[in-house]
Amino acid sequence: MTKRARLHDTNADVPHKKHKLLDLRNTERFEAFNCHKFVFKLHTSEVLHVTTHSSSTPQEVQKVDSVLEIVLKDGLDIMHEKHIPPYAIIHIYIHCKEMDSDFIFNGVGPKRVTFKQMREGRLRDVVTGFSKMIQSGKDVTLDDHTVITFYAFIPPVEYR
Repeated sequence: MTKRARLHDTNADVPHKKHKLLDLRNTERFEAFNCHKFVFKLHTSEVLHVTTHSSSTPQEVQKVDSVLEIVLKDGLDIMHEKHIPPYAIIHIYIHCKEMDSDFIFNGVGPKRVTFKQMREGRLRDVVTGFSKMIQSGKDVTLDDHTVITFYAFIPPVEYR
């Protein structure tokens, strides 16, 4: 089966930017993290509908969830090929043109999710969160306008 996610852009050593609106104490701790950014676009000729409704059967819900999960797994596989370590902390942003705002999965602190955890099944949390967000009555599709961005934050040795 061909991969649906196609690597569009990647940046290594993305510089740390202090957030202007929040008072982030101890920001020097996060400046020590090494960050890699991966931007993926979908490589598919078909439009994949990912909106479920209250009348959807469990089989339809499972099919919709598996579409997004396959695309995200493709992205994780490419990141693995680019030698992202298993202890890297992963953030995911999904942009679909039908949505008013982007979906953001960015666990921090005790809720952080590592690359290894993501590959071992925590990807289901991302899919579930995305499904809950799009229950707004709009039909959301994954197509060639969809952009999925992964950030891999690699902590220094003292924070692993």
